[in-house]
Formats: sequence, structure tokens, C-alpha cells
Amino acid sequence: MTNNINKILLIRLSAIGDTIHTLPFANALKENFPNATLDWIVEDKASFFVRQTKCVDNVIVLPKKKWKQEKNIFKNFADFWNIITKLKEEKYDLAIDVQQLFKSGLILGFCGAKRKLSMNIAREGANIFANEVIKAKTKLFDPDYHVTERYNEFLEYLGKKNKGKIVFNLKDFSKESIEFAKEIFLNLDNSKKTMVFAPATTWENKHWNIENWRKLFEHFKNKTNIIFTGTANDIKLVNSITDGINGEYTNLCGKTDLEQLAQILKMSDIVISPDSGTAHIAWAVEKPYIITIFTATAKGRTAPIGEICFSFAPQLPCAPCSKRKCTLKENINACSNSVCAQIIINKIEELLK
Repeated sequence: MTNNINKILLIRLSAIGDTIHTLPFANALKENFPNATLDWIVEDKASFFVRQTKCVDNVIVLPKKKWKQEKNIFKNFADFWNIITKLKEEKYDLAIDVQQLFKSGLILGFCGAKRKLSMNIAREGANIFANEVIKAKTKLFDPDYHVTERYNEFLEYLGKKNKGKIVFNLKDFSKESIEFAKEIFLNLDNSKKTMVFAPATTWENKHWNIENWRKLFEHFKNKTNIIFTGTANDIKLVNSITDGINGEYTNLCGKTDLEQLAQILKMSDIVISPDSGTAHIAWAVEKPYIITIFTATAKGRTAPIGEICFSFAPQLPCAPCSKRKCTLKENINACSNSVCAQIIINKIEELLK
């Protein structure tokens, strides 16, 4: 059944955190099929960490950002079809749609692979493009079933195993990014531990209450070096956290690319974040302690896992709701404040020892 698999296509287009969740599966595929070529098709925004992992032989990038900017439906379709044509030329023995949405299923259907794997829980009817549909062990959004385990079901179906390790296997970052990070750390007090506060995330309902961040900053401002990370759009949020509190910090919002951010995280001691791409990048570099604060999303499904990872989630009847905006009429956004600052302070103090 698996003796003649020499070329594999992995389909996971977006987003950064979800892509990082898929890296251990890609490494397990390569371990179980060491002589096979492993290619991965991904959107441009999430492509960096796919390029950065050692197990992937070729990365095919969908230039979604360029397509959005050009807004030329005919040219965009021509570009897309050129990519599909090149995929067909590769004559893949096996293609796996990990994302299981219509857009990823479309690529599965047209990539020309002999065997096209999806699951019966695929969304938007995406599994109609597969010629082999696996029966999933649990429902799609099972809050207690980690996505890395979900991906291992593909291996089991192929008669293989993930030997229980979460392996990211990233290449070293560029000299330029390492030097960038070193320059940042030269300006810090090297007698203190360094913490990264990454308070922002794309979902309103995944944010931790600002007052909790303020308490964290107030408590640790003199005990540790504190670095804030995020995009330029997050500067206002950082200002809200630090406003009126007399303490030093480094604000890198809007000043790093993904590689520079990853190197900063790798050189830090502790990273505190909601359920966000930054938390998962920290997980992928395998160095800092990671404290992830969950609100609306399921800790058991997507939290970084391992000895250096600590996740906290609300104990509420409505959690996890997995909704972008709170729909409660009373006690709105209760989950954003139910993990209190003191719990996180206590855990950080324990780690600093």
C-alpha cells in the first residue's frame, strides 16, 4: 500500500500558527518515507516556516498577497493554473490535504496525484476532491483532541506511526537576523531574564484583558527585561498596557519580520501570549518557556505542548466557544478576564527561579 510512494505533496496553505502545527507531521512523514521527495504548497504569508524546516524538499508558494494587490481575476487565474500545471508535471504518488477547506481541496483535486487523501470531516465539501477519504476519530473541532494528533491519523491510515515526538527541525536563521537580535539584546540588562510580551492577536475574542497585562507589566518591569512584539497596528495596544506605569521596556511592534521575531523569541527566556501566531513561533524555535493564555479557543486542541509549554484557559460554561466575537448578552467577554493576572505571575515567578 505504501511501498511505491516516492513523491508526496502536502497541502496546508495558511495561516502561520496552523502551518507550524503541521510541521511535526511533515517531519514524521519524512521520517517514515525517508527516500520520498516531500513538497509543500502554501500561501506566501505562511511560507517562511515551511521553507525553514529541513524535512521539506520543495516549497510551492501561492502568491495570495500579490493576487490581492493586483485584483486582476484573469491574470490571477492564469497564475493559479500555471501552478496547478506544474504540480501535475511532478506526478505525485500521494497528496494529503491537511487543511481540508474548499481552496485546499481544489488543489488536491487538480494536482494530478495518484492517491488524494482527505477526511470525512473536511469543511466546505472539500473531501469531494479526494479519492481516499479517512474516517476521523473524533469531530473536527473536538476541544480535547490536539490537531497534531489529528494529522497523525493520516500516518496511521498509511500504516505508519509518529513516534511520539513533536519535532520542528528548523534550519538556523540568517546571519542578518541573528545580528539584528543581538543588537536588541545588547541594550538589555544581561543580569536579568528577558520576557517577551506578545499581547495582540487577530481575533477580538482571543485577547486577554488589558488590565491583566498592566498588572503583569507592573509586577515584572524592574525584575526582568521586557520586550513587546507585534505589528505596527499593535502599538496602540502596547501603549494602553504601559501608559502611566513607570518602567523600561523595548517595543518592537512593527520593527521585525518573521525571521527576526523568531530569533528574538529564541534568545528570550519566557514568552507570554494569547492563542496567537507568536506563541506557536516560540514553540517552533524550542527555546523559551511559553505561557499561552486561552480565552475563546480550545487549549486542548491548539496549545503549544511539551515540557516548556504552559497553557491556561477559563473555566466557564461557554468556553471554548471558538467564536471571533462574544455573543453573550450578559457578562460579555468574561473569558478574557477569567484567567487572572496573579495566576500568570505565580507561574512566571516559578519559572524565573
